[in-house]
Amino acid sequence: MVTSKRGELMALGIARLATFAPTMRITALSATVARPDLLRDWIAAPLPDAEARLLVAPGGARPDISILRGRRPRALVRSLGALRHPAT
Repeated sequence: MVTSKRGELMALGIARLATFAPTMRITALSATVARPDLLRDWIAAPLPDAEARLLVAPGGARPDISILRGRRPRALVRSLGALRHPAT
């Protein structure tokens, strides 16, 4: 996201909001970020004096796909690959 146009627009929006509300609190959630510490620092950059904490929750229960019969949906096959090789 940091290197995409969407990320650039988000950064501009956060910086603009920080000028109007320097004591604002930002809460960001993501389940797919490989380096959450870098994303935290990037999001917090417009508010250098603010505390920026990273909360990491343990993973949930593994999915039970035994109820599926026959052909598996393509999205499920991709998800299974991601479960075997999680991002670090």
